[in-house]
Amino acid sequence: MALGDLSVQILLLDALFAVAMLVLGAGAGWLLSPRGARSAENDQAQHALDKLRELASTMAADVDEHAHRMQVINDELTEAQSGDEPGSACVVNTVTDIIKANEELQARLATAEVKLQRQEEELQIHLAASRTDALTGACNRRAFDDELARRLAEWTRRHTVFSLVMLDVDYFKKFNDTHGHQAGDEVLKGVARVLRDTMREMDFVARYGGEEFACVLPVTNQKEAMIAGERIRYAIEQAVFAHDGTELRVTTSLGVAQVRSNDNAAEIIRRADAALYHSKSAGRNCVHGHDGEACRPASEFLPQPVASPVAGDNSESAEPKIVVAGPARVTAPVASNPEEAESGFHADLRRRVVEARKFHVPLSLMMIEIDKFSDLSDSFGVAVSDMVYDTLGDFIRLVMQEMDVASRRGDGQFAVMLPGTDLESAVTVAERLRAAVENHTLQVKGTPLNLTLSAGVAEIHENDDTTTLTKRASAALFASRNGGRNCTYLHDGEKCESATQALAAC
Repeated sequence: MALGDLSVQILLLDALFAVAMLVLGAGAGWLLSPRGARSAENDQAQHALDKLRELASTMAADVDEHAHRMQVINDELTEAQSGDEPGSACVVNTVTDIIKANEELQARLATAEVKLQRQEEELQIHLAASRTDALTGACNRRAFDDELARRLAEWTRRHTVFSLVMLDVDYFKKFNDTHGHQAGDEVLKGVARVLRDTMREMDFVARYGGEEFACVLPVTNQKEAMIAGERIRYAIEQAVFAHDGTELRVTTSLGVAQVRSNDNAAEIIRRADAALYHSKSAGRNCVHGHDGEACRPASEFLPQPVASPVAGDNSESAEPKIVVAGPARVTAPVASNPEEAESGFHADLRRRVVEARKFHVPLSLMMIEIDKFSDLSDSFGVAVSDMVYDTLGDFIRLVMQEMDVASRRGDGQFAVMLPGTDLESAVTVAERLRAAVENHTLQVKGTPLNLTLSAGVAEIHENDDTTTLTKRASAALFASRNGGRNCTYLHDGEKCESATQALAAC
């Protein structure tokens, strides 16, 4: 092969690869753009996309010009080699021309790369804005439609179950008339915040329109979704929204529907809406679910109240112990300041602490930590650390009972509340979980990854509140770290000791 032929092919391959990357970026931007007819909302995103396509077109023209120039140089080299000009002089002249042409193309590519990066960033900003509700920060109707379509496609292909929850703020028009639209806006923002704090990370929260929100719950059946709906209802009922120095409260009505055979988007929304309006007709501030035939109240899905009389009170009218909260649902991250988490896990824990002290029933708190989580995150990145979180969440669900509640915290930690569970049983649960994780191997890009856990457990005592109970469980977790990790420690009210020692003494 002639030197000119080889040089031309190498340079053409490099140039075509660069242009392919540019066109791929433009194509990705096109695929990511919102579906449907253009509107004022996505005009800016469309403009950024047009600029990307223009850049790709310009680079294609530059490469065509470069290819033509290389062909001319190759032809000249071939002609010179067959003529009287010395070979060495011919090669020097040809290489000089090739280097010059290549430098010119590389300069154009570098300029285009900078422009491309700027346009991609601009496009991503506009695309994110076009899928986000400006007032509440939740996803908007367009993003909800896309998410619902995606879940329906998974249901059709893999039969992966999911549920839909529709939520409406009760008497919102009257609320606006009484307190003003700015107060109403603050409430809508607060409701969206409570939803994000109360639900799992995998759940999808959107503002459906006006005072109505929609939540898509992946891998969640009707019963689990009803329990989640009741948890949402309770969290919003307990939340306080501040505006101009005034504390505001609202309630919500909810409707739930699980995906069924041959469902489309309109049908599952219709059933969830029917359940929502059934909740309104039933007096509001309640949850109903549509089972495909009729609407049923959440009380049919929740554990029934269990009577537990106050010590020394034998009357039939003694206040019952209410057992609410449902299956082990891993909620959003817990706020570092308990006072900032009026809903979700801390609200449940406060309620359970009151019940435990009033009715003298056991309650344990377990703190779990993925050993050396920061090293894991630094080595493998956020995507892998999120996968580890999800995997641990799955293991937690396997060892928990229906009334238990788990909450994901920062730095690779979970907090697990175990109502009706004494210290010895809680230690057994922690050890079972620790052993299961230790014996499990994750595959990360084809590489096996083994994890270990450290756990700290504490049981409520007579004078405990949420703060003291949490401190003792955290102290037990700290002792577990100092004990070498991959172990469980408990706090018996006076000191921390390893689960191995405690179980051996039993």
